[in-house]
Amino acid sequence: MDNDTATHRLAAVLVLDVAGYSRLMEADENRTHQELKRHRAELIDPLISGFRARIVKNTGDGLLAEFGSAIDAVTCALAIQRGMMSRRNGSGADGIVFRAAVNVSDIIVEEDDIFGDGVNVTARLEALAEPGGICLSQATFEQVRDRILARFTDMGEHRLKNIARPVRIYGLSPADIAALPEDLVAVPRLRSVPVPRAARDVRHSSVAVLPFVSLGHDADQEYFADGIVEGIVSALSLFRNLFVIAHDTALSYRSRDIDLTRVAADLGVRFLVTGSLQRSEGRVRISARLADTETGGTLWADRFDEHISDIFALQDTITERIVTAIEPRIVFSEIERARRKPTENLDAYDLYLRALALRLALSAAANEQALALLKRALALDPNYAPALAHAAACYAAKKDQGWGILSPQEVAEGLRLAWAAIEADINDPVALCLSGHAISAFTGDFEAGAAWIDRSVKLNPNYAEGWMRSSMLRVYLNDLEKAHEFADRAMALSPLDPKIYHPLCAKGFAYFFAGRYADAARVARQALLGRQKPEMAFRILIASLAGQGAMDLAKKTTEEFLSRYPNFRISEWRSRSKFSADRRFDAMEAMLRNVGVPD
Repeated sequence: MDNDTATHRLAAVLVLDVAGYSRLMEADENRTHQELKRHRAELIDPLISGFRARIVKNTGDGLLAEFGSAIDAVTCALAIQRGMMSRRNGSGADGIVFRAAVNVSDIIVEEDDIFGDGVNVTARLEALAEPGGICLSQATFEQVRDRILARFTDMGEHRLKNIARPVRIYGLSPADIAALPEDLVAVPRLRSVPVPRAARDVRHSSVAVLPFVSLGHDADQEYFADGIVEGIVSALSLFRNLFVIAHDTALSYRSRDIDLTRVAADLGVRFLVTGSLQRSEGRVRISARLADTETGGTLWADRFDEHISDIFALQDTITERIVTAIEPRIVFSEIERARRKPTENLDAYDLYLRALALRLALSAAANEQALALLKRALALDPNYAPALAHAAACYAAKKDQGWGILSPQEVAEGLRLAWAAIEADINDPVALCLSGHAISAFTGDFEAGAAWIDRSVKLNPNYAEGWMRSSMLRVYLNDLEKAHEFADRAMALSPLDPKIYHPLCAKGFAYFFAGRYADAARVARQALLGRQKPEMAFRILIASLAGQGAMDLAKKTTEEFLSRYPNFRISEWRSRSKFSADRRFDAMEAMLRNVGVPD
């Protein structure tokens, strides 16, 4: 195995296999082969794609698939088995019946395959499942037991072939699956519906990207348009808050005269991305639009007119610009929807969305309200990774912003929430990013925090806040070159982000520590142009003005600063924050004191 291409990650592995396949093939080889192909094409493959999973290997009579979450893998297995019951429609013992198994484990990943002890365990579990049933390892069961209300049977510990340790197994029989309520496991009634709404995690906004209309008659132009759409689908799928319909499913709606409302209903989504493309004389013009099918409104629209030199680089550029414009519009639209809902009807996702809006306010009162909402969300869903991470970030913000003195119990709770978020979903960029920041804020271990944030942007290179937070930690790690690089990356991805003061302040600190006071003052002013007026931007600006010798302007800015932050004290700022323990801040402290900032 090539160590340069192999990586490790935690994943949920699904194995699906036809029960009695040899007998079926012996009885009627052609019929069995054709039926298996039809079930795969019409039910199984669209379901797996709809859960943003990938089929790693086809085994002739089954498959091996990798999922990012145990919930997704088990829900998908339930939907497959329930769907197969409907499709057999009383055909009896001669119909195709699958055994299914799911196991969560660390796996070795290569481009075209996965390996490891966990994969072998899953294959052994599948053989122990009833035909039409599902078998889970204990690790999987512990993750889904309180979130999928199915009656799994404890089958005890089993010794599996070539597996050293005994494995406790939990099973679900076909009768148990048949008895599940329709709203827990629904199956698609149309081939175009990859995953029913009832089978999805309700904490996702649903979106489909329809084929872009080619305004020319060149076949190559249509391939180019499909490449753009496929790139958008792949990039949007990296945002764990979005449920994105598979590209192959959306291709069935290639038409200029489709009814968007009907398409949204067929696919079970709220948001649709549509567009058109035209190439002419070395240029390409692309128009794109994001529609909210519940309100009928357009949330975003733009046009891109570019030269074609490197066609693949152009596809990547257009994809990045469209994706980073679409995702925040969907989130803000969902926040507005949650705000309109009656308070008695709020679920964990609605409470989480309301908390997100409050966190943007950057005030002590809003931070407390956000934390209260997140605690309510976690009472409903204790393993909701982004909610855990944002709750940890609320405690960290209270400490960093000087909104109160944290008790030892609050510090411990903040750290507990951060680590719980990582444990709940080690592949969620939001959870990793905010938890990494909180861990740094509470412990001063900037390298550990940076490692988690770096993982967040490796998982999703279009995640702007990950680059924002990473740029600030690079300041504290004294890697000023990367602080600038990551800050610029964040601002290019999300130039209108309300949190853009983060990368601007990171650049301000980097300029300040390099003695480039004019540049530091310039970006600090930019950071203060938004609705938020962050304390750190004032500190950078005042100290940088003093560093340039502009004492009168520094004193005038100090007056504005103290009118907004009347309780600010230099000594309190230095003592409360792990980030300011660096002796490089001594120069900033002296400059602040010289222009009248209280000690």
